[in-house]
Amino acid sequence: MSEKSKIIQFYDSIASSYASQYSAENLHNTSTRYPANYFRLQLLLRSFRDGNIQTLIEVGCGEGTPLLNLAQMGFDVTGFDISPKMVEMAKANFVANNLDPEKIFCGDVEFPSSLAKCAKKIGYDGLLAMGVMPHLDKDQWGLKNMASLVKPGGRTFIEFRNKLFSLFTFNEYTFEFIMDDLLSGVGEELKAIVAERLKPAMVGSKSVANDDGYHQVKARFHTPMEAVSLMEAAGLKTIKTHWYHHHAAPPFIEKFNPQEFRDQSLNMELKEDWRSMFMCSAFVIEAIRYEDE
Repeated sequence: MSEKSKIIQFYDSIASSYASQYSAENLHNTSTRYPANYFRLQLLLRSFRDGNIQTLIEVGCGEGTPLLNLAQMGFDVTGFDISPKMVEMAKANFVANNLDPEKIFCGDVEFPSSLAKCAKKIGYDGLLAMGVMPHLDKDQWGLKNMASLVKPGGRTFIEFRNKLFSLFTFNEYTFEFIMDDLLSGVGEELKAIVAERLKPAMVGSKSVANDDGYHQVKARFHTPMEAVSLMEAAGLKTIKTHWYHHHAAPPFIEKFNPQEFRDQSLNMELKEDWRSMFMCSAFVIEAIRYEDE
């Protein structure tokens, strides 16, 4: 089975429960998955409300919660997803709220031919892409296709998984980041010494709390600096980085006091803080498509 097929299968499998990740009711309930998408949605709603946006498209629209909220605020929305089950649920949500289900369709941003339904001569005012970048085969190709959907001067909101968070997790991700990224180009003899000292303390302790299978599919990380460079190369000028899914302490600490860990982490969300660069597992880059010359 191809990596793309595995990703589609994964999202099909969680389509029926995906909306719970946006639920405010789960914020303080430690028996449920941390509702990080709730804060992601709040960031988007606030940014779209403040921006000059009327028409927007969502890449990877999932079961439709963000688009539904934006539609109810008066935006003209369109969305697509690679998961047939997610599209099916999004269409049902639109019908239940008296919205046009034909605004939702199956599509893949890495294959522009599948996006004919959303082609617009002048482009959209805004674009969302949440949870898409980790799964792309070619970052630049995907970003350029996203940029092409937005009109010159239009805004994009694109989410990335934060590779710098690995420095805060003190687990296998930390080991991988140090060995593969920070020590890239360092001699093998020195790297072997580092590995010998670090590996016993870190490898085997990868955090998969409340894992629904996401860790079993291709899901890549990016540093904020790398993400900005990728956006720039695709013709998108970064204007702000929005941080979310804060961790008040390294993830392995959660098991010692789940409620305190949850409450303190919640207290850090939706706030400006330099520590977010290391304590958040994800970020959204808000950018503007360059005006055509």
